[in-house]
Amino acid sequence: MSQFGQLKALHVKDGDTAEFYFNELEGIPQLTCKPATNVNKAFLNAVMAASKEASRVARAKKKIKGKQDEAITQAAIDRARMDDIELFVDHVVVGWEDVVNQNEEPVEFTAENCRDFLQAIPPEMFTELRLFCLDIRNFRPEVTKMDPEEQETLQGN
Repeated sequence: MSQFGQLKALHVKDGDTAEFYFNELEGIPQLTCKPATNVNKAFLNAVMAASKEASRVARAKKKIKGKQDEAITQAAIDRARMDDIELFVDHVVVGWEDVVNQNEEPVEFTAENCRDFLQAIPPEMFTELRLFCLDIRNFRPEVTKMDPEEQETLQGN
């Protein structure tokens, strides 16, 4: 047995979640999210598949247009954001609280409502959500605040 077994409690597992708060929005909506990292196997597989497809498309474009570099346009940035939103809807955001519509009525969490919400918020707010979900520390248990019995349970003992 390793002499560093206490560190097992710091490992984030597939399925672990954290709460992200939109402090700047009325009612402070809270999204329950999985990590947007390799810990989230479904997300990782979707990113790898999307990357493979993007690479295939880029190679096909080069063959057609030669070695002409495509300038980054606002349309390309918007497409990338929409692709990220789809990944988050399908594999990262798993629930919410305090999300309201324009009439200040609660909105049920569904994939379609989540997509609409993420498309409606300003791009920089989606970037904040993305950065939060990319930071594995936001999903790590706070071991120092746990009692010894809880630490033992997390360590698998």
